[in-house]
Amino acid sequence: MDLNNLLVGDLSAGNEQVYSVSLPIGRLLQVHNAGSDIGVQWQIRRANETAEWQTFNNNLSYFSSGDYELRLRAESDTHYRLALLDMDAAPALSNTGASVLLADQQAVVYQLDVQQGQALHLAVLADNPASVGWTLLSSNSYGAIASSDQALESQYLK
Repeated sequence: MDLNNLLVGDLSAGNEQVYSVSLPIGRLLQVHNAGSDIGVQWQIRRANETAEWQTFNNNLSYFSSGDYELRLRAESDTHYRLALLDMDAAPALSNTGASVLLADQQAVVYQLDVQQGQALHLAVLADNPASVGWTLLSSNSYGAIASSDQALESQYLK
């Protein structure tokens, strides 16, 4: 499977879906929920190794180079829709912003270089700004700093 591509499918109770992931160099990745049903769990592991099953969150994980499996499961029949986002390949977002057209439940990743104490203004310009969600992640702590549970037209972060 290619990084950043949308994966869509159905899972039967008790079955797993497995995707092969090859990383020629180490990468910082996020398993992004793009509209999966509640109850979908995932893990990324090397073949013949074990890993804990995860639910969707905003955390980032570093994976060294090698071949991996992205495994999906659910306890009941369910639908999954997700992407394995490559944070290291994200383009830099300039201070003039970006214009992106996204289809339903897609994600785009940008890198920002924000200095301590610098204010960040995020403006979502859309026909329906509440339909656009965002999350600000720290590459240092591998977790979310701020997000829009229900997207806001603008948000100041310090």
